[in-house]
Amino acid sequence: MALPPSLLGNTTNSTISPDDVSEPSSFATSIIYFISGLALLVILGGNGLVIILIVKFSRLRTATNYFILGMASADFALGIIVTVVIIMKLNPHLPIPPIGCLLLRCTILFPAVTSCLTLLSVSLDRYLKIVMPLRYHDLMSKRVAMMIVISIFVYTALTIYVLPLTISNGTQIFNQTCWVDFSLTIIHPAYLQFLVFGNILLPLCLICIMYGQIFRTVIQMIGHERSIRIPQQQAKKMRYMTSRRSSRNWITRELRTIKTLVILLGLCIFGWVPFCGVVLFEIYNPSYQVGLKVLSVIRMCTSLNSAANPIVYSLRSEQFRLCIRKLFGITKKHSNVTNRNNTIS
Repeated sequence: MALPPSLLGNTTNSTISPDDVSEPSSFATSIIYFISGLALLVILGGNGLVIILIVKFSRLRTATNYFILGMASADFALGIIVTVVIIMKLNPHLPIPPIGCLLLRCTILFPAVTSCLTLLSVSLDRYLKIVMPLRYHDLMSKRVAMMIVISIFVYTALTIYVLPLTISNGTQIFNQTCWVDFSLTIIHPAYLQFLVFGNILLPLCLICIMYGQIFRTVIQMIGHERSIRIPQQQAKKMRYMTSRRSSRNWITRELRTIKTLVILLGLCIFGWVPFCGVVLFEIYNPSYQVGLKVLSVIRMCTSLNSAANPIVYSLRSEQFRLCIRKLFGITKKHSNVTNRNNTIS
């Protein structure tokens, strides 16, 4: 298979450099850099805050929130990576060895793989709790969740940093400079396809299938609850109403959690599927090279995805908001906020 020029570059003595490629207009570039810079601050600050909250407050240390901790850690890593990329864009001729450039380019994919696999794990957690509630506590616990998160990071590290070294596509990098962009100059196309299909698109498809089954089960539970008639005897009626109210509260709480995770899934699709599309398009159409304007927008989408995730956690979870107020010593006077267990768990 021929190698896509803008993704994989040229293994011969090339004189291509970043200066040879036309940049977007100055106004568009300023807007993109402003949004990306603002997103970077939110990525580092927001995800760092989520990590601190889950580590500091025991009420947030639930099985599902451990998966959220993994996603926040991956997004925080993306913020660090983006910072390094900005430094390299401002200093495109820094003396970086080819192996270092290869690893840096692969690192850009680290948050994508980690986020998709973590979303797959948290979707499996919700699937077990809704579809198989009687076996949930036997199969899932905080310890199991933490082991899954650690396993995801170990697998991703091996996939991102070890595998590319065995199948790299050469060492020619734009006159020995490491011009970091979505053009993955020395990564083999077979490895890119493995990452895109096996570690991003396949997990997203499995997540959609599981959520379809989850919503189907919840709808059946709601329909079953509404079809039950109230017993005639008063004592049985009171017991029934108490049980029904508890069941309704449980369904409401789980639906809110599922909706939050669906929002995170949508953000992940928004952030990374366009990137996957560009990678695959250039692999299967080597003669076509995506313009820098499109690449800049795609880069901005990935940053906005990681910036939006911690905002979703805080807006959708009362427990996160309570812990944020407690962390900063903020008290709400004359509030009747109860300590409801409606965390993302």
